[in-house]
Amino acid sequence: MKVKEVMKKAIVIDKDITLARASKIISSKNISSLIFIKNNKVAGLITKEDIIKKFGKNIKVSKVMSRNIIKILADDKIESAIEIMKKNKISVLPVVNEKKELVGIVAVKDLLSVAGETGDFLFD
Repeated sequence: MKVKEVMKKAIVIDKDITLARASKIISSKNISSLIFIKNNKVAGLITKEDIIKKFGKNIKVSKVMSRNIIKILADDKIESAIEIMKKNKISVLPVVNEKKELVGIVAVKDLLSVAGETGDFLFD
C-alpha cells in the first residue's frame, strides 16, 4: 500500500498566526499538526505537542515551528513511512510529489488505522 492511499489533506497556515489561533485550528479540525508553505515547498511544521510546550505564551507559530522537515513521497510505501517515523521519533510526515510540493500529510494514527484493518505491519 502506498502513502497516497492513506494520507489526509494537510492544513496550511500562515507563519505569523499566534499559537492560540493554531491551537484552535488543531482542536476544531481534530488534527495533530499544521504546515507552513513557502514558494510551494514545505517550510515549517507545528504539532500540538509543540503548542503544548509553549502553551499560554503569546507568540507566533514561526517562533516554535520545526523548519528541518522530514518528508515522504506520495508513491512511497507505507512501510517506509513507519520506518522513517520510528527512526526519527516523529508522528507525522508531510507528503510531497516529485517536485517536492505538498500533496497531503500522513500521521501515525492514519497508519495505525490501516494496520488494524490489514495486519500489514507485523514485523519480526
